[in-house]
Amino acid sequence: MNKSNEISNLRHALNYMGQVEVKKFIALLALANLGDNKPFELIHLSLIRAKFCELMGQAKSLSNNPPTGFLLGLFSLLDALLDQPMQGIVEKLPIGGNIKAALCGDESDLRQFLSLIRAFEAGYWNGVANISKQLSLDLKMTQAFYNESLKWGIAMKQCASG
Repeated sequence: MNKSNEISNLRHALNYMGQVEVKKFIALLALANLGDNKPFELIHLSLIRAKFCELMGQAKSLSNNPPTGFLLGLFSLLDALLDQPMQGIVEKLPIGGNIKAALCGDESDLRQFLSLIRAFEAGYWNGVANISKQLSLDLKMTQAFYNESLKWGIAMKQCASG
């Protein structure tokens, strides 16, 4: 990167990266700091979930500002990272009510995103097929999203480990 392209302030970062990407980056930094004393695998799994839910959100035409799907997946393991009940954690977070409700278990399409990724993680293939159908999404598409999310998560893990 040459000197004229270096990001020197927040306004430049917003212009260069875009507001949504800066929000994602800030959320990633916050999550990394929260998980200092936890196994990195929890953060890695949160990153995979974030990418998966982002792709699901795009397929379901959710707004990307704020990055609803991404934040949902990213924060889905905060209870494990902080050793606190999810309900208490989300009350303190400045995120949308729909994300808070999904994280706390209220039924919605967003909650189904989390149920779907958990089915993938557990290898519960009937659940994957059923939830994909409930969301009116092609099974091959959701499988491709999961594979893409795994690859992205591995790339992020490699970046973090230097």
